[in-house]
Amino acid sequence: MFERFTDRARKVMDFANQKAQRYNHDHIGTEHILLGLVMEGSGVGANVLKNLGIGMDKVRIEVEKVVKPGSATPTSGMLPQTPLAKKALEQAIAEARGLNHNYVGTEHVLLGLLSVTEGIAAIVLANLRVDLDATRKGIIDLLGTGTNGGGACAIPSETRTQPQIVGFNEGNTFRVLGTLTRMILTRAQTGGAMTLFEQSGLPGQGVPLHVHQHEDEFFRVLEGQVRFAANMTATLAGPGDTLYGPRRIPHEWFFAGDKPSKVLIATLPGTAFENMLVELGKLPPGPPDMAKVTEICGRAGVTFVG
Repeated sequence: MFERFTDRARKVMDFANQKAQRYNHDHIGTEHILLGLVMEGSGVGANVLKNLGIGMDKVRIEVEKVVKPGSATPTSGMLPQTPLAKKALEQAIAEARGLNHNYVGTEHVLLGLLSVTEGIAAIVLANLRVDLDATRKGIIDLLGTGTNGGGACAIPSETRTQPQIVGFNEGNTFRVLGTLTRMILTRAQTGGAMTLFEQSGLPGQGVPLHVHQHEDEFFRVLEGQVRFAANMTATLAGPGDTLYGPRRIPHEWFFAGDKPSKVLIATLPGTAFENMLVELGKLPPGPPDMAKVTEICGRAGVTFVG
């Protein structure tokens, strides 16, 4: 069952086992899994709860109000799961599949707990006004959804990664609507933390007014000039200048000046935006089919304005 669980999701289950043993319980219930999620505390599941205004201490206190020590003989090893706990974990796998994620993270475990409404975890969360649909939306806002085809599958932000060194001219290079793009660090390489890439082009090339739903953008001008506009304010940036484009704020950028320019772009966290670049890079050369472009961008949560 745990083959596709991230390191943090597995850690949640280890913590759940520890909590059950400390309570002298002979099983792992949904309440223990929720306490395990609280103990882990830094995964997507915990962060979504925090974004909903629910602190980890508040969850722990509410669980401890209803969970009392048992009389089972203390034991070592992994305890069996109750039928409701098994159902919650099965639901976690189903939620990951429904979001087109190829892993099961702490966020999916949280959704699984909420789905089993008769479990103690779901009852506690309901008392805290945590809603399944709102939680799912919070996860999508934070991570986006995966893809069933074209491009890489979704990568968890919880994947353990190693330091990366990318050479000066290394990385996959392709054209996105005429703009030369070099992928430097993918979300797979960064465990979902970010995507880093370069784009080079001629004056006038760029991206018209648009909105990102799932990621922030950072721009570092390497060569030439870039015109960046947001909130009715335009800025002309040159080599060494850094620009920030927050998610859900309409903005546009174009290469400016009278010679080719190059910009380094980071999107945080790593999301389906990376898949979008790859899909756009597969479009045939020449004038783009804007209906197709809009469709591809829309799947990644990027929409054009105006």
